[in-house]
Amino acid sequence: LRFSEAFDKLYHFVWDDFADWYIEASKLDPNHHVLEYTLSTALRLMHPFAPFVTETIWQELGWYDEILAVSTWPIVPPTDKRSAKQFDEIKRIVTECRQLSKALKVTKPTLYHQEVGFMEQHGKLIARLARLGSVELLGEGDEGLKLVTPKKNTWLAVDEQTIKSYAKELKSKLLEQKQQIKLLEERLDNDDYVQHAPDKIVQQTRDQLLTTQAVYDQIEQELARFA
Repeated sequence: LRFSEAFDKLYHFVWDDFADWYIEASKLDPNHHVLEYTLSTALRLMHPFAPFVTETIWQELGWYDEILAVSTWPIVPPTDKRSAKQFDEIKRIVTECRQLSKALKVTKPTLYHQEVGFMEQHGKLIARLARLGSVELLGEGDEGLKLVTPKKNTWLAVDEQTIKSYAKELKSKLLEQKQQIKLLEERLDNDDYVQHAPDKIVQQTRDQLLTTQAVYDQIEQELARFA
């Protein structure tokens, strides 16, 4: 049994899915029954790994008469797959809006769309989670940067000058990474360095080269999008 893997999954569920996404989303339209069920279930699942902390939280909540240690093990309830897919799409839109807003240094931008039904239903939530100024139907003459990860047609309102400025910044970073790659490759091509330097140092250089190349590829892909 891989207990560390089970704990890691629970940790990321509570921290990433439950706290970062569901609790934040529920602030717009609270569902206390679901919040109570999810928290109590998480405490049951975490109890074998952190018995004293989870038992203390359980007792402080005072929702149930029995102690956590003898509570019923949770049963997986039926799920709404359609709603789950919709929320996955919301997460894709919000995540990319956050990333672009941070990279381009824009505050509360407008998100344009051509998805009337979906965005009418979830627009307020997306605006809140992504810290947008507004969510609007794409009109004649409206411009924006098309989001690439969502399946829905959405554009973040960004002016051309901002895009050009960011592309210039990316080109500068790309050049820095290229120069770093060249230096590392020259070092590894030096037989004297490879044969006489400690194995640990040589391996660190190889690892650094792989990391730098990965960063270079990532910046290159991002630049291609903005170019």
